[in-house]
Amino acid sequence: MPGTPLRALLLTLLAAAPAGGAVAVTVRSHETAVIHACVGRGACPNASVDTRRDASRFATASPGLTVHISGCAKGCAHQGPASVTLVGNNGCYDLVRDGSAGDAPVITGLSFDQALVAIEQEAP
Repeated sequence: MPGTPLRALLLTLLAAAPAGGAVAVTVRSHETAVIHACVGRGACPNASVDTRRDASRFATASPGLTVHISGCAKGCAHQGPASVTLVGNNGCYDLVRDGSAGDAPVITGLSFDQALVAIEQEAP
């Protein structure tokens, strides 16, 4: 059965990880939403959140967003700004709008579910 662009989910490994290195994952959901995520907790000693799990949960997000889910403030998976950047911080997320992982968050200390609600309230 042929798929449609509105129901496609594409997972792309951007780079192979050297020993001890990180692999970034880009998820495209719906027609235009793009999600960048680092390897997260368990695969990176700097990450305090499970970014890969949360990126897969974000696949139902509103189209039109570029989202970066980063396990820490280094922002390895996506160096540039994104519509929404979630930055892992002590097991919670800090939310940055129209910026990168190193930018000042507008909201801090969110669970992933709380971050989803905050993002969906301002989605295009």
